[in-house]
Amino acid sequence: MAEVNMKIRPSFQEEECAIVFSFSFNSASGQVGVAVVYTCEEKKPMELTFGDSLCREKIAFVKEFEITEEYRDASMKKMTHFLNILGIKKCIPTTRCVSKFVDGAEYSFEPFPVI
Repeated sequence: MAEVNMKIRPSFQEEECAIVFSFSFNSASGQVGVAVVYTCEEKKPMELTFGDSLCREKIAFVKEFEITEEYRDASMKKMTHFLNILGIKKCIPTTRCVSKFVDGAEYSFEPFPVI
């Protein structure tokens, strides 16, 4: 697996009530790509023995994922590890998530679990 370093720049989108993480990935040869992930809470109805309640689950939406192919797996692993540390168990690409890599190739991916 290729060695890649990750830098994270968090911000807050008040209109969407979401924390946005901008990821920058670098290798010894320079920048290999970027990713943008929006995080928020999903409220699900939940039936309990003493009544109904709302369950709040942290989720992430991948809005952008532009990484050179050689570093894609290592970058995804680092990014999902970071999200897991934050307690985010669900990571979903946007409905039209087709990522363009730095080298111009395209990659489309299905929703993936955070490990």
